[in-house]
Amino acid sequence: MQLTVREALEISPLNRAKLLAGHKGLTNIVTSINVMEVPDIIAWVHPRELLITTMYPLRDDISKIETLIPQLAHNGLAGIAIKPLRYIDTIPGMMIEDADRLGFPLLELPQDIAFIDIILPITGRILELKTEELIRSENIHKQFLDLVLIGCGFNEIAKTLGNLIKRPVMIIDRFNKVLASNARFNSHFLNREFLNIIDQDTVILSDSLTLELVEEWDSRQTKRMKVSHTDLEIIECEVKIGDSRLGRVMVWNKKTTRLEQIDLIAIEHASTITALKMMEACSIKQIEERLRNEVFNGLIAKNLPSRSSSIRSLKEQVDIDENQPFFVLITSIDASKNEVSTNFNKNIIDEALYTTRRYIQAINPGSLFWYQGYRLVVYFPIKTHNGNEVKDLHHELLEICKKVNESSKNVKIFMGLSSQINNLWDFADGYQIALKCVEAKLSSIINQLSEVVTFDDLGVFQIIPTQKNGVDLKAFFIKTLGKLIEYDQHNKTELLKTLHCSVQNNLNLSKTAKDMHIHYNTLRYRLERIKQVLGIDIFNSQSKLAIEVALQILPMMVDTLHSETGDL
Repeated sequence: MQLTVREALEISPLNRAKLLAGHKGLTNIVTSINVMEVPDIIAWVHPRELLITTMYPLRDDISKIETLIPQLAHNGLAGIAIKPLRYIDTIPGMMIEDADRLGFPLLELPQDIAFIDIILPITGRILELKTEELIRSENIHKQFLDLVLIGCGFNEIAKTLGNLIKRPVMIIDRFNKVLASNARFNSHFLNREFLNIIDQDTVILSDSLTLELVEEWDSRQTKRMKVSHTDLEIIECEVKIGDSRLGRVMVWNKKTTRLEQIDLIAIEHASTITALKMMEACSIKQIEERLRNEVFNGLIAKNLPSRSSSIRSLKEQVDIDENQPFFVLITSIDASKNEVSTNFNKNIIDEALYTTRRYIQAINPGSLFWYQGYRLVVYFPIKTHNGNEVKDLHHELLEICKKVNESSKNVKIFMGLSSQINNLWDFADGYQIALKCVEAKLSSIINQLSEVVTFDDLGVFQIIPTQKNGVDLKAFFIKTLGKLIEYDQHNKTELLKTLHCSVQNNLNLSKTAKDMHIHYNTLRYRLERIKQVLGIDIFNSQSKLAIEVALQILPMMVDTLHSETGDL
């Protein structure tokens, strides 16, 4: 509880003071009393102080008297009480006007009241209220602690806090999922426009909920924000362990009402207990995640006993048919752009993958998920058996990538999608296909790949390693095109470019000459030179195939060749 100016005016002898102006500020909080003894008082005052003075320090400086009230109001003081006549004849009209305009209480004290007679009872009352507040705070903390000790969850915390402060309460995790609320979702406070109700168990705060900071208290963990375009505001307290942000406790309020100090304390206690429950939930989740990963590792294992054990465990945990056709989908963070392994914030990655999971679950509730570092592996059962299944799914996944990438400016995702797998025993095959699609996207070996890469998109790379460190692949490339690259570098020619264009045109010389804007005979001369440099007949079917493959893997070899032989 806190003392207001109005309540202070009821305490003797301050109750004999006359309120000259600033009636709108009677609800200002008084936390201490200060006496103006120096002319530069602004340097010595603090917010929520009640300043008392005879005006002696400013008696000969009219300009400072005229600017005193605006400066005190700007510094957040509760009000000022002046005992005139001894050093000034009367309180200037300018001070009264400023006090009324700024809603800053201006009191006139009787001449026979000593300052100490005001300071002692007011300070005593402030200490009494502080003691009462500490006792109530301790009782509230014990009430929340008891909830944890008897095993209650987020719903009981939200309900208890709501009963204490008589307002709607929501507990939100760091992904904006509503974990608990004491209010109906169709109430005035929790209108459906603020919520995205996915299913009975999943409610997410909507993007339409736009908050603007109104007030942040130095001594409190809570902050007050207004809900744009409404008459509502939210008192919010972050749920944190150290520097880790786990979620938020949100209290909905009308702008016309104000929460008491003890209400803010109750919110903070609820936040502390919520943090304990969230840490407990995280510990349970980590154990479950470890068990799920053991199943996943068994599914992709080469030996049959491990696969058999994992399939058996999976069937015990969820309703799954081992003969149900499915896709394997891998969602990955674009590590090449964001340097995930060293510089990227894990919370941002987790949020992107969580959002992706939510979208996938919305289009296929039967999906199963495993987190592998900054990747999300998905078992995606096929719902129908029509020919448009892959096409429709590809479109839906592209939309998911678009939504996630637009909502997060700091992270980009993409996906690798396997071909259809017909039996859970072959999960490892689907995983390897999806992984190959992801590696192809990361390696940038194929130009113009979309955010969703399928096995068919890989072309010849379905049978060629996509990792940049493949020694056999490098040796094949150098053996096939190395001499031509070296010739171009030494002679400043464009034989590799000519060969590339010729192969793209299926060795159609007329079209190639036209595309390269060179004479037909010039092209023939260059092709003869290429045959001499490479020592092979580029028109031979086997040689032509080897060249085509080598040109396909050229993007993978650029960095290696640059470090060994200079720019291409």
